[in-house]
Amino acid sequence: MSSEASFIFQGTVVAARAANLAAVEVDDLTAIVRVDRVLRAPTAMEGIAGREITIQLRAPAAVGSTAVFQANGWLYGDSLAVVEVGARRKPEAEVAPGIAAEHVHESAAAVDRAARFRTALKARADQASTVVIGRVTGVAARQAAEGVAVEGRRSEHDPQWAVATVEVDTAVKGRPSKTIEVMFASSEDVMWRNAPKLAVGQKAVMLLQKGAPEVEDKRAHAVLDELDVQPADTAELVTTLL
Repeated sequence: MSSEASFIFQGTVVAARAANLAAVEVDDLTAIVRVDRVLRAPTAMEGIAGREITIQLRAPAAVGSTAVFQANGWLYGDSLAVVEVGARRKPEAEVAPGIAAEHVHESAAAVDRAARFRTALKARADQASTVVIGRVTGVAARQAAEGVAVEGRRSEHDPQWAVATVEVDTAVKGRPSKTIEVMFASSEDVMWRNAPKLAVGQKAVMLLQKGAPEVEDKRAHAVLDELDVQPADTAELVTTLL
């Protein structure tokens, strides 16, 4: 298998020349694939089995065909898009014994990582004051949102707080208003690089935290940890964890 592939999965092509992310420009090598089994995955993709994702293929694949795909992450929004980077293989049951053993080893590791991911996500969801499925309709700098002049950074690790206006579609936990404001760190400083960055048009499951020590306004909703913002189609998983 390709050493450069961060995501290896067994999947079935469900639609050709199609995508389930609006940002993807469809061509003859764009397809929607159902992930049947995860063999290797980065943390953000470990719980993706059973979901349909968009893939930019290296060569055409027939609808209904099943294969082991090697890919890297590409786009992340309402769903996920990946780019195929390695040679396609036959499904696990049909490959040679040596390859199958490698897949089984990787699959066991992926299952373990996925279990740890679900445990961490549940802990973060339990800690959240509110959990919503919503869409970002606006983003402004925190100072601009409050009408306060920018006076410069307090330190090199200043989070550069921004405020996203979120239209709530569904409240999974808590009773938020239909429209809420969510604080997030817009800084790309090493201290905040992995903190969620919200963008206009983004639809997601948001695990909103209140009273965090990093935020001066203890009444404010905030997303601070990389687990606090999940793709919209993980709503069912998050709901089952609460």
